[in-house]
Amino acid sequence: MSVKNLNLLFMSLFFAITCIAQKKDKVKFGAVSNNEFNTPDTGIYKNADAIYIFDKGSAKMEGNTKGFFSIIFERHVRIKINNANGVDASTISIPFYTSQGLDEKMLVLKGITFNLDNNKISETELTNSIVFTEKLNKNVSVKKFTMPGVKAGSIVDITYKTKSDYLNTFQSWEFQHKYPIMLSEYIVDIPDFFNYVKAMNVKSKFVLDEKSSYNATFNIIDNSGYSTDRATLDGTVSVNKWQLVNLPGLKEEIFTSSIDNHISKITFQLNGYQFPNMPYKPLKENWSKISTNLLESESFGASIYNRTGYLDDILKKNNLSSGTDKEKAIKIYEYVRDNFTCTKTYGIYILEDGIKNLIKNKNGSAADINLLLTGLLNKAGLNTSPAILSTRGHERVHTDFPLMDKYNYVISAVFFENESYFLDATQPYLSFGNLPLKCYNGSVRILNTDATAAELETHNVIEQKTTTIIGIPHEKDKLDIAIKTDYPYFESSRIREIITKNGKEAYIKDLKTKINSDYTIDSVTVLNIDDKKEKIIVNFYIKVALDNDVNYLNPLFTEEQSESPFKSETRYYPVELPYALNNVTITNITLPDGYEISEAPKSEKVALVESVVQYNYLIAKKKNEIQLNCIHNVRQTNFDAEDYSNLKSYYNYIVNKSKEQVVIKKL
Repeated sequence: MSVKNLNLLFMSLFFAITCIAQKKDKVKFGAVSNNEFNTPDTGIYKNADAIYIFDKGSAKMEGNTKGFFSIIFERHVRIKINNANGVDASTISIPFYTSQGLDEKMLVLKGITFNLDNNKISETELTNSIVFTEKLNKNVSVKKFTMPGVKAGSIVDITYKTKSDYLNTFQSWEFQHKYPIMLSEYIVDIPDFFNYVKAMNVKSKFVLDEKSSYNATFNIIDNSGYSTDRATLDGTVSVNKWQLVNLPGLKEEIFTSSIDNHISKITFQLNGYQFPNMPYKPLKENWSKISTNLLESESFGASIYNRTGYLDDILKKNNLSSGTDKEKAIKIYEYVRDNFTCTKTYGIYILEDGIKNLIKNKNGSAADINLLLTGLLNKAGLNTSPAILSTRGHERVHTDFPLMDKYNYVISAVFFENESYFLDATQPYLSFGNLPLKCYNGSVRILNTDATAAELETHNVIEQKTTTIIGIPHEKDKLDIAIKTDYPYFESSRIREIITKNGKEAYIKDLKTKINSDYTIDSVTVLNIDDKKEKIIVNFYIKVALDNDVNYLNPLFTEEQSESPFKSETRYYPVELPYALNNVTITNITLPDGYEISEAPKSEKVALVESVVQYNYLIAKKKNEIQLNCIHNVRQTNFDAEDYSNLKSYYNYIVNKSKEQVVIKKL
């Protein structure tokens, strides 16, 4: 088929689907035509493993029998499975919550798989026997199913309807998914009794953004008492309808904090409500109140601020209360870090009997460990508070909305007269005042009287790596090469973790693979393994034989960049580096008598994005001496999707440049 015909096919499909979407009653579940199997395969749809033909949702509120309102949510999604890699799109998971008399439940669930063989459509229906309910905990369960009869070329058509009593967060909507989508639509009907604040993370332009309203009567029944109470409320319902088309699929790639930060979506938070002839009831809590509630909660602060005799025992038994305030803080931090093992990474609340079991079993959750750390610091008379944040991989938090389910990690904050530190004692390879990289994800809330806000951003983390390479003559036709690398802090922590798990010898064996197999390795040493306050230093001592009339030598040795981290042709969301970096390699090699440098790489400087990314390769050669100063500097950590192509080209350039060699000739 010609490109022209493909474009015409795509345009006709797009027009048909857009028209259908704008007339909701024309889209019928189970009505799949032969034409829908011919999905587009150019642009964002090229090589797509699956394509969402459409994904349509609607949410409205109705009176319930519990004396209030419920949210009714309906979704109709149709997906074309292009090949075996896209079959996962036919697996659906729907979460449900139950707590304190409120619940969510499935009202309707239907699904059909369509296959086109010899121009004839066959159907396979979803049955209840393959719908499973998995209970994650006492409050959360998930309904899961995989559509039957799915293969390359199938279309799955799924619709379901749910009912929820949870009004604080109105049903959200994600316009984007892992695979590209031709049309996504969401309609919400909200009675004006309720004041919802809308948070919209949408970068594409809506093809439809409509507002309307209508009058409605809501019947509310309360069966909770001995008698049935009924109420009728008349009000205005506001309607919003949004449509987006031709959205690319978003797959998590390297240098991504969380894909959830970049998916086009709408979320809602209930600020308050007001019924006729009644005062307005605000629901949004301020951070000061939330901080107080958490510190008084048995699942959080009460365990370290009340009934704390056990903390005195720990301080006294381990001599942790002597010295200056900072010396005490360091001793307490190192005691907790070295004596307790983290077995559950995420969550801000302590486990049942968490602190008690932590002390008894020497292991517990991150919240258990860092709250114990905070309690000990406080008991030792230091100014300290717990702090909460959302880690990289868990989505950045909205500072304007104190939504506790967006926070998933607890650390400790300690304050001295002229300085302050955040602490995390769950990481055995970190030292006092250093946090794991996952904590650098924006907003942090310190749970003190003022509920102080702070920021942990990746651009504040700078990893500096320095490699010095010295080469001197050894006998008449050999070089002695000494390579010393001072690793940056987080790389040092990673090395310590590898050595702890696999052993020092295994790590050194892996290091040796970086050296050209033609060279002789005399020795490799790794320094500061046990001193977490110091950076790891690795020393190589190797011999290079100049056996030929023409010899080749890479002046970067171990610092050659073997490949680019950026593989994808395109990227539709920002590049988010975990830290800024400054890598410096200094080489100085003197040849034995009877040899000369005949050719050397050219000196070059490359910069992009207003010079926040730079690669300087400056080389100087004499007859028998080569000097290189190579600097790779990245001062910015977040780059727009529009910068991706330049970044990819930049790293490809570094890979090629770092492979260039010096040509050494025998006289």
